[in-house]
Amino acid sequence: MILNSLGVEYARRGRHQQALKHLEKAVDTHRTRNEKSTATYNLAIAYNVTGQSDLAYKNYKELYAVPNYKGNAILMQNYAQLLFELGKTAELEALLADITNNFGKKRADLIVRGLKVDRRGQ
Repeated sequence: MILNSLGVEYARRGRHQQALKHLEKAVDTHRTRNEKSTATYNLAIAYNVTGQSDLAYKNYKELYAVPNYKGNAILMQNYAQLLFELGKTAELEALLADITNNFGKKRADLIVRGLKVDRRGQ
């Protein structure tokens, strides 16, 4: 987990290229599903912060299928926000339906209310 921890620390300090390098290596080298999932989650956030939406999308989508991450409220919000920003309406609707089925309408409503139309100032 040292590579993941270093990647997170570099990201906190705004050193995004170093963060990406460590997090990508962490995803490739961690052996347990939990370690790999944690590194993938942090990598998805780093990709999103650096404007690499397609890579962030790939990682969020992969993570949402992992049972111990599926219920993570921040993951659901970030994934929904990215789908919204990318205009992936059908996938966003499917995600919200899945959240409703698995976690209830209240959770899905909270996700929808949390969507920001202009999160990155574009």
